[in-house]
Amino acid sequence: MLISLTVIVQKTMAADRKKMIRSLNKYVLPKLHDINFTGTFPHFRRDMADRINFISFHFDTQGGGFVIDVANCNINGFMTASEQIIPLDKLTAHYFVDKFRIKAKMNGKNGRDDWFRYDRLCFFGLGDITKKVCREVILKLETAKEYWENGPVN
Repeated sequence: MLISLTVIVQKTMAADRKKMIRSLNKYVLPKLHDINFTGTFPHFRRDMADRINFISFHFDTQGGGFVIDVANCNINGFMTASEQIIPLDKLTAHYFVDKFRIKAKMNGKNGRDDWFRYDRLCFFGLGDITKKVCREVILKLETAKEYWENGPVN
């Protein structure tokens, strides 16, 4: 009984995540393309004259939420702390120590409660929670703009 319940929960989590990704592709990705980002979900980049901007979506391993990491890299490439050179075409925001994390609640706390959550119902259970989350993400992209322009360059 416990095993079958676990399988049901895992299948539901996977279906919810797929629905969230479809909504992000439909509503958020066009906004990223409008500001010249390229790539495929979950990793995108934008080449600038003096830096490369990155944005990556990072999903909660326990399901139901995600955060967005943004980072900058100089145009000459990136070397890890272990002196491994990562080719520019393989870089994502996840490689960088100096990065900025966009969350639903930008209150400085760390924890899954401040992530963008799609495992909760809309007000009175009406509407599509994934569309609501996408609207929140679009509003938060302004905070990324400031970081891409003035944040540290790895």
